[in-house]
Amino acid sequence: LRTREIEGYKRQLDSVSSLIIKQVESRGKEIMSPYVQRIRETTERIARSMGYEVVLDVSTAVWYDPKNDITQLVLDELNRAYKGVEALQKRIIIFPFREEDDQSASYAMGDTLLEYSFSVFNESIRFRVYDKNAVRSYISSRGLTKRTITETDAQSIAQSVGADVFLFGSVSVRGNLVTFTITLYDAKTGSPVQVGGTPLSQRVENIPTGSALQNAIRTVATEIRNRYIQSLGG
Repeated sequence: LRTREIEGYKRQLDSVSSLIIKQVESRGKEIMSPYVQRIRETTERIARSMGYEVVLDVSTAVWYDPKNDITQLVLDELNRAYKGVEALQKRIIIFPFREEDDQSASYAMGDTLLEYSFSVFNESIRFRVYDKNAVRSYISSRGLTKRTITETDAQSIAQSVGADVFLFGSVSVRGNLVTFTITLYDAKTGSPVQVGGTPLSQRVENIPTGSALQNAIRTVATEIRNRYIQSLGG
């Protein structure tokens, strides 16, 4: 009897949970609908003006030539309605960290640290962060890899796409311990951004893989981000 009673409560809970999820999804679609429509209209207008017949989401494309990427054009057009925010934004391109050894390459640590850093800067409205897949395409289109890319290569790419700053670093792995360096660079000069005479750069050594690594990179990236924002006037 007790088992049947518990199963009955579980069915009621599942029913209520399902209803709540459907209501949240419905409300979310309702809120987002006008924005999605505006994005579609803007994309269509730009695509037609450039003679394109199809526009794909870069996240689902197997490959595309970066010169055909109209993402920034669409964003620029959409942001015209938000001049106040746009004027304060800094365009940042975040690169996969250079993998210094075979073990870091086998673990794809360069991409892992890119993901953590990207999430930190993408949380702030003070930054317009370039698409991660587009960044990977920029790298491969120049015949570079995560093992060979240098700060000079990163600066060249950052300048070519009109970024204000770029985030780049290196990573190595020994056993299950990770060492990484992360630096924010000025895209024009290729030099580390300095705040109060101190470069926005930090090296962290011997961090265990897993949640400890995620926390470490997020902490360092957040500190660099916040110090840079403060230098811009908050």
